[in-house]
This record gives sequence, C-alpha cells and structure tokens, in this order.
Amino acid sequence: MLARAIVGDPETVRRGLAQKAEATGADELFVRAVAPDLESRVRSLEPIRAG
Repeated sequence: MLARAIVGDPETVRRGLAQKAEATGADELFVRAVAPDLESRVRSLEPIRAG
C-alpha cells in the first residue's frame, strides 16, 4: 500500500497528485488522510487544496 502513497510537504504532495493524475489519465483523485479524528483529518488535507 505504501508503494502508492504520496507523502511530503504540501507542494510535494500536490506535485505527486498531479503526476499521478497525468500518468493514469484520471480527472479526479480520492485522497485519504489517516488521523485520529475528523478535525485532524480535515486539517491535514487543507494545505494541499488546489489554490
């Protein structure tokens, strides 16, 4: 499962997601954040939101 993981600072993750979408031809990606509670999961995804 970690072979498909994209980890790093926000810019690295954004770049990795863009590369994954390009390589697969996907027009959307599902992202899963692993954290102990909803607030932490939401907070961990905020930095990679497209801006």
